[in-house]
Amino acid sequence: MKSVCVYNLFVVALLMGCGGCQKTTDPVAGPAVSDSVRVARQTIKELISPSQPSRLEEETVVVEGQSYRVGMVQQSSYSYDKQGRILSEYNQYFGASSMTERTDSIYYEYVGSAVNIRRVALNTVPKRVTTQRLALDSRGFAEEQGYTKVTYNDEGYVISRKGEYLTYSVNNGNETEILMEDHDGGPSHTIKNEFDLTKSGLVPIKTFFGKISRNLLVGYTIQQNGPFRTYPNVYVGRYSYEFDKNDLVTTEIFNGKTGEPPYLWGGNKLTVKRLVYTGI
Repeated sequence: MKSVCVYNLFVVALLMGCGGCQKTTDPVAGPAVSDSVRVARQTIKELISPSQPSRLEEETVVVEGQSYRVGMVQQSSYSYDKQGRILSEYNQYFGASSMTERTDSIYYEYVGSAVNIRRVALNTVPKRVTTQRLALDSRGFAEEQGYTKVTYNDEGYVISRKGEYLTYSVNNGNETEILMEDHDGGPSHTIKNEFDLTKSGLVPIKTFFGKISRNLLVGYTIQQNGPFRTYPNVYVGRYSYEFDKNDLVTTEIFNGKTGEPPYLWGGNKLTVKRLVYTGI
């Protein structure tokens, strides 16, 4: 079970912008995002391969001068209370990976010093329901996340994060490096992220996890350490963005290597995420 949790935390760290070396630019972020702004809708598209069936809303995107065909894999919508806390999300999944559960709803109930999370798979018979209770501190942040302990400042940025096999370095609201130890004694991995210090970070959806990062994640590297490493190369992932007139991210494109340490077998992955906001 622990190895599964380590992998999940690794994935979360990459998706949320946790880890890496920053540009040398002075850390002056762009216009601060209002705390009233929230993500209303999100769509995710992925690369279409010749072996995959056609997908909804196919389109061509150009990344670094090369054209890629992508199609819909997920569509989500969110609702919030007057304090900006998420109340519900509705997700639709498309493609071969969604054959078991094509839709779900997730509900968040804030009770005292905790949030109760209930996920309902809508297309299964009977409906599959799973629940989770997450403890919150007096400010509404989740300090215990599985095997990881997190500390936040009053703005909601992470100032420290420590996992059973994960050691994070944090600089001014950006998690700049992760050292991931192998619990079976294999080679460790170092994950480093690069941020654009002139841009504010993404708008958080689940505010009980704090703010995603102070600045915008633009890339990461994954290096296996030690003389007995199983591969010599450095894995690289890059992010590019489009913005609206308020400097909010409307499109995020990820292009790079992914996979599960210590194997990192994943081929090149391309993901296009589009965001629509409320409260602007």
